Amino acid sequence: MISSSALPALVAGVVVVGAMQVASWWQRRSRRLSQEPREYDMERVGVYADLTLADDERLPARAWHDLDLDAVFRSLDHTAGWPGLHVLYSRLQREDLAPAELQEFDAAVSHLEGPDTARVKLRDALRPLDASYVGRLPDLLYSRRTPGARWLRFAPLGTVAMVVLLAGGFALPILWVAAIVVAMGNMIMRAAMKDEIDLAVPPLRALPALIAATRRVGALELPPLAASLQQLRCDAATVRGLGRVVGWISLDKNSLDPLANALTELVDVLFSLEVTAYARSIEGLRRHAIVLRRMYHTLGELDVLQSTAEVRVRATRFARPVFEADRVRSISATRVSHPVLASPVPNDLRLERGSMLLTGSNMSGKSTFLRTIGVNAVLARTLFTVFADEWRAPMLLVRSAIGRSDSLEDGVSYYRAEVNAVGELLG
Repeated sequence: MISSSALPALVAGVVVVGAMQVASWWQRRSRRLSQEPREYDMERVGVYADLTLADDERLPARAWHDLDLDAVFRSLDHTAGWPGLHVLYSRLQREDLAPAELQEFDAAVSHLEGPDTARVKLRDALRPLDASYVGRLPDLLYSRRTPGARWLRFAPLGTVAMVVLLAGGFALPILWVAAIVVAMGNMIMRAAMKDEIDLAVPPLRALPALIAATRRVGALELPPLAASLQQLRCDAATVRGLGRVVGWISLDKNSLDPLANALTELVDVLFSLEVTAYARSIEGLRRHAIVLRRMYHTLGELDVLQSTAEVRVRATRFARPVFEADRVRSISATRVSHPVLASPVPNDLRLERGSMLLTGSNMSGKSTFLRTIGVNAVLARTLFTVFADEWRAPMLLVRSAIGRSDSLEDGVSYYRAEVNAVGELLG
């Protein structure tokens, strides 16, 4: 029994512990929602675009470099996870989006621009996909070569044989000798597959997270996104068992204590569990590749929607572009500015059926103005968002020759590089 004198101290202790837990939870939540600056591995960010976009569907590398669109991407990024990062980076490069697609995109973004409850719910459901290993998933989903040797399908036989021989050995001890032989075979097979499995483990670890995120997002109530959410629910049901299949191979053994780690490793070697789990994972990946790709892309698209809504909410000013007919040879931009600059000076542009000669002294902002127009032209045709009071123009294909592009390694002089760039501009 607790004495009456000790009861207040016990209650106080419970209150203090409870307060500490609440404070810890609030601190984690605040940190999670604070949008701390990310550290970007741009090579990893660009993998999805490289795997999914054809050269004739994307902005030329020269224009991307001249406009410093990597910096623009980083300034606009409010995505919650790797699918969003990948799809946003890919979308900014796309030149094949039709006006109808952009109108549909804008309608969904506009719904998320309202009270931030919908954005927060969507962001929280996607946030577990921010783990670094999720960024490796496109290597597995979109690779033109699915890993795994042909004989890998027979790997589960080693596991089954060990279980049968060990169990049968109690009735017929000679079977334990056969079990030793099978165990040696399992060890040889595991050693032969070690490098391939080690390479595949990080993206395979992301599959359960992807499936779980698909279920969470699919359960949300967001009427304008109902079709996408329904598709996610169907896809999650289709691949429901795949998360369990990859459970063993995605186990982080380094997180176990030394004894558990040693026992896990022993069981793994004797019964060839890792190779069997890998074989079943690869088979499941082959069987559900189309569904998994659709899940990854859809989650990325939804993340881009909420990210774009966040950009619009935070922007000092933005406008939806008005696309003129292609035969209209004019550009009209009012108080247009560059999204990366902290305190930009807005400018106007009126261009009617002709070209423009832009002059000025050094450091007067000529290149910044050109980049401002180019960047907003790209954003107009990809995110249906411009940093201006008004933007009226056809859907522009952006080409540029701004920065130096000579290359000593390729034997291309500055003059030659500029001649090549102008030749590309003139078609």
